Amino acid sequence: MISLELSPSCVQAMVHLETLQISSCDDLNDVKINAEDKGKRGFISRYNMFLPKFCKLHEVHIISCSKLLNLTWLIYAPCLQSLAVSACESMEEVIGASDTVVEDNSGLFSRLTTLQLENLPKLKSI
Repeated sequence: MISLELSPSCVQAMVHLETLQISSCDDLNDVKINAEDKGKRGFISRYNMFLPKFCKLHEVHIISCSKLLNLTWLIYAPCLQSLAVSACESMEEVIGASDTVVEDNSGLFSRLTTLQLENLPKLKSI
């Protein structure tokens, strides 16, 4: 199983990313955004400007990632408008419980206009 971990500098370098599609990554089980950079421990807050965010990411498609368990990293996409997830047989939740502290998640998915969930037999919660 593979876990993809992105550093804050990597996320900040994708400042113009608007659409992301991940497909046919059969061994991918987790995507993480590391809130720590250069030895500093961070926490997630929609008001904290020092944490990495996909500020322009509006559209995400996740297709045929059979071992992917959740999409918790989407808490770093405050402007997400469209989310499509299909054929992810192991996915149990879209936003999972995390070790990271979430101060205020009331704005999570507040701009979401399209949500498409298909062929997710183990999905228990969004």
